[in-house]
Amino acid sequence: MLIPSPRLIRLGSLVGGSQAQPGDAEFQVPAVLEPTIELSSPVDKILVTGAAALVLCNDSVITGDIFQRVGALGGLTRTIVTFQKGLWAFDLFFQGSFSGTTNAALQDVFQLTDPDGAGTFLGFLPRITGANISWQGSPKFVFQRDGFAFALTVAATVALDNLVMSASINARRLL
Repeated sequence: MLIPSPRLIRLGSLVGGSQAQPGDAEFQVPAVLEPTIELSSPVDKILVTGAAALVLCNDSVITGDIFQRVGALGGLTRTIVTFQKGLWAFDLFFQGSFSGTTNAALQDVFQLTDPDGAGTFLGFLPRITGANISWQGSPKFVFQRDGFAFALTVAATVALDNLVMSASINARRLL
C-alpha cells in the first residue's frame, strides 16, 4: 500500500530547484505487519505473602497478597513486594469486593509506592455496598532508585462490613 506523505512534498517544494517526481512523496507499508513479541526473563522465585515485602527483588518474581476482613478493624497498608532500580515489566491483577456500610469517602487501593513513601493507585475499590472490581494491566517502569513497591491499602472497616481484596504480580526484570 502506498501512502502519500505531505511532509515530504512540502520539504521538496521548500528546497530551490527541486522537483517532485512520482513516488517521491510516498512510503510503502507492507500488507502484513509482524507482531512484536516479548520474551520475559525466567521466573527466579515465587515469593509467599509477607516474605516478598522483606526482600529487595533484583530478579524476576511472582507474588501476591489477599485481604479478607469481616467486621470492625483498623486501616493499614501492607507492602507486597519491593524492587531494585532498573527496567521492569509487570503483569498485574487486582480484584476486590465490598458489602456493608456505604462510605464514599473511603476507598481501598492497590498502589505503587516510591522509596519516600508517596504512592499512586493503580486500582481502587470504592466503599459502596455491592462494589466489585477486577483490573489487570501490563505496565513497564524504569525505577531510578531501589525501594519502589506495590502495596495494598485498606481503610478502617465497621461492624457488618465484608471486604476482600487481592493482587497478583508477575514482575520481570528487563535491565
